Amino acid sequence: MTKIFTRQLNQYWQQYFELLFWITALVLLFFMEVNLLAPTLCVFRWLNIGHCPGCGIGHAIHYALHLQLSISFQQHPLGIAAVLIILNRIKELSLKPKLSI
Repeated sequence: MTKIFTRQLNQYWQQYFELLFWITALVLLFFMEVNLLAPTLCVFRWLNIGHCPGCGIGHAIHYALHLQLSISFQQHPLGIAAVLIILNRIKELSLKPKLSI
């Protein structure tokens, strides 16, 4: 009985992990504090290495989710595209045929 439950739980996790990941990421980015003095996750900034090509993408996604497209583009030119790609991926994962559990 426990083996069956564990296998079903594992299948469920494998099936929905990416969908939950992208939804959680967008929700967190939507409610993110965009204060420039806040701690950063950028390793390049931690090491005081020049410009990082990814810096600003989180802020750009935040502003794109708030439909402030010009500010989003100023933060990072690919922020709007990233939101569209992630939303498309969420749609694909939501419409994917489900496994029978």
